[in-house]
Amino acid sequence: MSEPQPLEDKLHGTALAVSPFGDCEGECRTHTEYETLARELRRQREELLKEFGETEDDLQAMGEERESEWTENAVEERQRYLLTNLDGHERETLGEIRVESKSKTHEGRTRSS
Repeated sequence: MSEPQPLEDKLHGTALAVSPFGDCEGECRTHTEYETLARELRRQREELLKEFGETEDDLQAMGEERESEWTENAVEERQRYLLTNLDGHERETLGEIRVESKSKTHEGRTRSS
């Protein structure tokens, strides 16, 4: 096999040796650097995926809370609508139901005392 041929750098006038075979020390060092970088990138990826998962869980919980609030608000709004649209007879009936409910609650308390 022939010796590597030096190439002359036209800008600086220095000779560079080019070998068709890699320098073992340089290759080993480069290989180790690649492994180190790969490990670091995998670690960062794991960290980002974990953070993404936690954020996704937080968003899911927030969405569920919001949905619950919307449902409660919708029920309250519907009740307000129904109460404002009751006619006189319906209001009177509702008042009677409330009075009966209170008196039954009062009777239950006095019996248990």
